[in-house]
Amino acid sequence: MYIKWVPIIISDNVYEVVIKLKDGGIIGGEVRPSIYRFRRLTVIGNYRISLLYLDNDGDGSFGMDDGIYHNYGIPTHLLEEMLHKPKGYLDLDLNRFIDCYDEIKSLFDKIYSEGRIPGSEEDKGPDISKWGDEEELKKFTGYIVLDETDRVKIYVDYIGNNYDLERPMIRF
Repeated sequence: MYIKWVPIIISDNVYEVVIKLKDGGIIGGEVRPSIYRFRRLTVIGNYRISLLYLDNDGDGSFGMDDGIYHNYGIPTHLLEEMLHKPKGYLDLDLNRFIDCYDEIKSLFDKIYSEGRIPGSEEDKGPDISKWGDEEELKKFTGYIVLDETDRVKIYVDYIGNNYDLERPMIRF
């Protein structure tokens, strides 16, 4: 593998990198504390991944009030769920991500080809009425129902060869 882009520091011991593989594939994500601890997939092929998360359980879980939250990349556990892999399969291990590269890329090709899920980063905030119609959203591969109150919309944007990862980190 070859590092295509110099990592940016998000916070202490947290970096984001894009790696060009020997076969030409591109994979990028958040790593901590070493490059082999791959925690969040942000780039695959020529796509950038981001998501909106709906927290609507009324209990302030994870220190969050009800609302719509935006984040760059997809956490490992959600990716495992979408790939129908057992929990812990990717094990935050960069080599496992590389081993599953074709399967992961195929999933995001499909999401991209379906068209953009209704909504955008501008919808984030406490107004959960901006989330959209549940029945319409269920038609998209990139829509995940986590439980009775929490939902995720995955956005896949074509970025060509522009892997500039500088952007604000918004956590949820």
